[in-house]
Amino acid sequence: MPKAKKKKKEPTVLDVLKTMRRLLNKGWTQFTLARGKQGRKVAVGSRAAISFCLLGAERRALSTLGLSYSDGASAEQLLRDCGVKGDITVYNDKFNRTKEEILAVVDCAIKKAKQEAAL
Repeated sequence: MPKAKKKKKEPTVLDVLKTMRRLLNKGWTQFTLARGKQGRKVAVGSRAAISFCLLGAERRALSTLGLSYSDGASAEQLLRDCGVKGDITVYNDKFNRTKEEILAVVDCAIKKAKQEAAL
């Protein structure tokens, strides 16, 4: 009797946020979705992209997980619940914003996603 194929788990908002966290930890930027090694703007899906803004990390995470950009609404809502006011690009690009602040808001969203998943 042939083995039954395991059904692939659908990515969750927690998967999106964890992927965003990993990307942002490696490299964060402002005023563009993604940058390459030389600091120049690159497409968010480019293999040359090594740093991302908050929205760029979300888009790259969604793409990596095989989701559409519209699937990012839940992640964005959790980010707002954690203090992101208004548009996430405006929040990311605020003068004097730090990578640590961006990582903290993503960490908060991950914590909330874990709590929601446990319900």
